[in-house]
Amino acid sequence: MAIKINGFEITDQMIDYEVERATNFYLMQGIPQAEIDKDKAAIREAAIEHCIATRLMLEEAEKQGIKASEDHIKDQLEKIAKSNGGMEEFEKRVKASGASLEMVKAQIDFNFKLMTVEKNAVEKVPEATEEDARKYYEAHKNQFCEEEQVNALHILITPKSKSDEDKAAALEEIKAIRQRIVDGAEFIKEAELHSACPSGKQNGGSLGWFGRGMMVKEFEDAAFSMKPGDLSDVIETQFGYHIISVNDREDARQLEFEEVKAEAVNAATSIAKEMERSRFIEELKSKATIER
Repeated sequence: MAIKINGFEITDQMIDYEVERATNFYLMQGIPQAEIDKDKAAIREAAIEHCIATRLMLEEAEKQGIKASEDHIKDQLEKIAKSNGGMEEFEKRVKASGASLEMVKAQIDFNFKLMTVEKNAVEKVPEATEEDARKYYEAHKNQFCEEEQVNALHILITPKSKSDEDKAAALEEIKAIRQRIVDGAEFIKEAELHSACPSGKQNGGSLGWFGRGMMVKEFEDAAFSMKPGDLSDVIETQFGYHIISVNDREDARQLEFEEVKAEAVNAATSIAKEMERSRFIEELKSKATIER
């Protein structure tokens, strides 16, 4: 059955477009296609609700006489063109896609109308109070944590090839470097002279501060098992052979409310605005003739 909003038909093509957008978003978030497929019905229903809300807000924009000025459209068009190689190149791309500049301008106007209606709907929502922010903080403490971090230097020796001979030579080289450091040589100097990693030549092997998930597993496991002042054994990764020296480390900790008060206020305010937006959409739906 066709869906109609005050006589305007929401086509399957419109709904399919929103389903595709949502699916691509979830894939970009790392959600497996199989998991997305399990929620097909819910995703489609959300897409339908999005189409209904969009149509109702567009009608509200028409009622309020909201439309983008020529200056706004021109400014936005120039910004889009600039990020696409300039106006001439952008026009070529638009035509190649089967569209036109007039269609792009219409889309700019469309977006302006929706954004303005949403902005008007929530503009009276006040900034969250400290009490509201604290409630948000208490309910979402896991969002306000400082992860475990390590500050380290490393030296990398990369084999010239994948041959056993070259790998053995690289291993012997880094073992010799490590021994020199144990005997008193400066780690930074050895990194500057021998490391195959750019950090060696530029920063004496320094990697600065990093958290978990930022390095390959073998390197991460070694670095996070060490204490400040430790020198690692030789570690093999896909890049070659490493030795690590840990300068400092910080354990994971819960950030106190006062440290993240501004973030908590913003988050609580955003939730209040989203609730007001939802209330506004429901109000528009209650006044509309919706056929499903």
